[in-house]
Order: sequence, then structure tokens, then C-alpha cells
Amino acid sequence: MAITLPRISTSRFRFDARWIFLGVPTLLVAYLTVIPVGMLVIGAFKTGDPGQAGEFTLQNLANAFGDPTIYPLLLNSASYALGTAILSFIIGTSLAWISERTNTPFKSFFYSLTLVPFIIPGVLHTIAWIYLLSPRIGFINRVLVATFNLASPPFDIFTVGGMVWVEAMHLSPLVFVLMTAAFRSMDPALEEAAVASGAGVFTTLRRVTLPLMLPPIAAVVLIMFIRGLESFEVPALIGLPAQIRVFTSRIYIALKSFPPDFGLAGAYSLVLIVLSIIGIYFYNRALARSEQFATVTGKAFRPRTIDLGNWRFVTIGIFIFYFLLIVGLPFFILLWGSFVPYFKPPAWDMLDKLTFDNYRDLNVFACAPNQNICLRTRTAFWNSLLLGIGSATVVMALTAVI
Repeated sequence: MAITLPRISTSRFRFDARWIFLGVPTLLVAYLTVIPVGMLVIGAFKTGDPGQAGEFTLQNLANAFGDPTIYPLLLNSASYALGTAILSFIIGTSLAWISERTNTPFKSFFYSLTLVPFIIPGVLHTIAWIYLLSPRIGFINRVLVATFNLASPPFDIFTVGGMVWVEAMHLSPLVFVLMTAAFRSMDPALEEAAVASGAGVFTTLRRVTLPLMLPPIAAVVLIMFIRGLESFEVPALIGLPAQIRVFTSRIYIALKSFPPDFGLAGAYSLVLIVLSIIGIYFYNRALARSEQFATVTGKAFRPRTIDLGNWRFVTIGIFIFYFLLIVGLPFFILLWGSFVPYFKPPAWDMLDKLTFDNYRDLNVFACAPNQNICLRTRTAFWNSLLLGIGSATVVMALTAVI
């Protein structure tokens, strides 16, 4: 009697072209993230410069954590990052709630305007706020002192609070976008039930909306906290002149010393890496928790908007005021600074000193051989253009594949 043996399938050994499309970007992303982090970790435990032979040592960690300044460094970093996360969350979430849950007119238009700050580099944003709130040359301080006959400027940007304000203004549009998406994906049935039961607007917000959104709220606050820890422009331009140092500025100081202390910079970087990993862990936990609830899903809902009555004009004013804070005033002061030979706050006596000389140096398409400023500007222009186009292309390609 013939016995039919089962056929051994070799399909599981068959080459799948999808492995290439998934594997190559994954390896590339791993290379771009794991290798730099690995070099920082190795550099913290070795002597010598990067790429050179060295010996294993714990001296770098001893120098970093044995320094008495490590305690104010930790306090400043935590205060700055936590303050940035809280303030940016309050501003961005309030605007997102107004946009998604009220009948404020022109919401789509204001949503588009809120995206404008994404195109403003952090360096320019920080410089603009220095020009606005510096106790010596700040335009806002000058106006308030002259208007109310104050004895001294009311604001000082060169403080931890000033640093928090500038970074929160820069990150609040990101919070707005993230929380807008969370509001749109939340089932509004419980909110509508609370309103139908007689609960007021703010009671519903406090006792229904915010508790339901705790997972995405935790995720957004954590990512803003991490962004605050990693930010450099504000600590460098505002913190260093005021002798307020955080981990990123301390790393910069270690690398700018002569000779550069790469080991000490790596030791300080370990703190940021560990804190970032912890933050990312809890961020993923918060996202996973949000997926367990039917109230925050990917379904499309059309919640009933809250009729604010005449208060809708107040919310319009809030949007306008916010746009002036994050775009209008910074753009105005930077524009003014580009027309004066040296910076001085806008004043009537400066009108006769306005000049186009700064823009003549920016004519990168018609540089004379001896115009060093123009030639350097042209090189910077093309480098920036190449960097922007190249980075956007690579990031979009990797994101689309992954």
C-alpha cells in the first residue's frame, strides 16, 4: 500500500522583497540613532578624544557628579523643563479646547495661523523675545515703563521664568496640534450627556473631558518635558548670559573649553539620555493606555459645539492675542532690527536711522569678489537650502516607509 508523505513547504524560506523596503529604512534609522547614542556612552567611560584609542575610566563621571554645581544644574534643568511642559500644555490645550469644542468663529483660519510658528527657527524666536523682554533694551519693558511711569522694567527675561516663557511660547503650537487631534478622536457622548444633565461648560470640562483625556494629556506633557530637557537655543542665548546653566548648556561649555573635554560632555549627556529614555517609556505607556479606552479612538465624531453666546468674541480675542504673541511681536521686532544699523527699541528718534544696508549685504546673487560678508552669506544661504530640502526629503521618505 502506497503511503503519501506530507509535502514539506518551503514557502517560509521564500525571499520576500518587502524585507528590503522595511529592513533598509529600519537599519538606517537604527544607525542614525543607536550609533550616536553609543558613541556618547562610550565617550563617557573612556579617556581621549572620539575616534582615538583610550582607556576605560570612571573619572569623567566623578568629575561631573562630584562637582558641587551638579545640584543647581539638576534643579535648573528640572525647573526649566517642567515649567516649559506645564505652561506650553496649558496654553496649547486651552486653545485646542476652544477650537474643537466651542462655536468660536473662524476656527479653521486660526488653526492655520497657529501653524505659522513652526517655520520660525528657535534661534530667531529666542532673539526676538530678548529684544522684547530684556530689562535694558526690551521693547515691551520700554513701553510699559513709559506708559505707567514705572521705576524699573517689570519683566526680566534673563531668569528661569523668562526661559520657561520663551520655550513654552515656541512649543505651545505643537501642544495645540497634538491636543486638537486628541479632542477630535474623543467620543463626545459623555460630554453631551453631562451637558444634558445640567452641567455647566467648565464643570463638564473639569469633571468629564479632562479625566477622559488623561492618557493623551500625560503623553503630551511628557514629550514637552523631554523637549524642554533637550532644548539648547534658550539655555544658550538667555541662560548663559544670566549664569543659569542646564545640562545642554553645560555640555556646550565642556566642548567649548580648551582642550575640549569630550569625556565630561559625555558624562553630562548620560543624564539627558537616561531621563529621555524614562520619559519615552512613560510616554509609550500613556499612549498604550489611551488605546484601551473607547473614549479616545480613531473614529470620526462630530461633537456638539458649545454655544458661547457673546463670549465667542472673547475667544476670538484670545486667538488674536496669542497670534500676536507668538508671531506678530517677534516678527515685528526682528523686522525692525533688520532696518537699523545697531539695535535700539523702536522709537520716533530712530526713524531717520532706518537703512537698507543690511539687506544690501544679503544680495547673494550679485556679490563682488571683495564682499566677504556677501560671500559668506551666499554660502550660508545655499547650505541652508540644501540642508532644508535634503532633511525634509530623507525624513519624509523614511516616515512614509516605516
